[in-house]
Amino acid sequence: MTKRTAESLIREFRTEVHHKLPSLRASVESRRGILANMLPTSEERNHSASWWILSAHIGTLEKLDAFLRREGPYESLELLAIARNVFENLVWLKLMNEDEQFGIVFYAQLLRNQIESGRALIQKVEDEAALFDHFDSLDTDILEKLGPTSGLLSDDEIKGAFDAQQTQSDELDKLMRREFCLYASQATHNGYALQALLIREKAIPAHQAKLLELENHRQLLNRVLTTLLDTRHVGLATGRWNWSDRARAM
Repeated sequence: MTKRTAESLIREFRTEVHHKLPSLRASVESRRGILANMLPTSEERNHSASWWILSAHIGTLEKLDAFLRREGPYESLELLAIARNVFENLVWLKLMNEDEQFGIVFYAQLLRNQIESGRALIQKVEDEAALFDHFDSLDTDILEKLGPTSGLLSDDEIKGAFDAQQTQSDELDKLMRREFCLYASQATHNGYALQALLIREKAIPAHQAKLLELENHRQLLNRVLTTLLDTRHVGLATGRWNWSDRARAM
């Protein structure tokens, strides 16, 4: 009997899953296309359990296709993250298979997660703009601080001032990367003050518009939720999702 190793299991997964994905995905997308013709408006589709069940299947197939595509090696944490993701998708699909009302529960929980993530992202971006303002105040022009005396400086003194300026900028860039700034590369290119302005004038309004769209979708769903779900499923749709409880209930 051939001993199964991590490498052989990865090859088995790649062969078993990736070879079957195209036909499976084509089948599900065909069914969703037929349903889209029956439900011409986005609101009708959003409030259809069948729509979200098919969408969840397509999303799962897309994730499976992305897993373990390279030859490896794979870190343990990476494999655990993949296993967790597969587990969560299987829980949803099994629940939907047993009761189609979970299609609407899935949509409600999806909106909840996206709204929470959207709010957190806006807060992070706002904090980033404030951080760039702070960095701009620190990244002072050393030659400007020298004022009228700069014309009396020797070449070595001027070079030293430029070197000090560059060292200061490099240190701020390192600090920015340690803060995991989303706009770090843009700030390095544009300058801190300009990037803070761009974030406030362009990035934040775009994120706020997306968040408003999601909140509108949730309001529309909440208006009809009790007509789409029974009391138990309304509770599951509006409460915080518990993976352990849902897995035990399958």
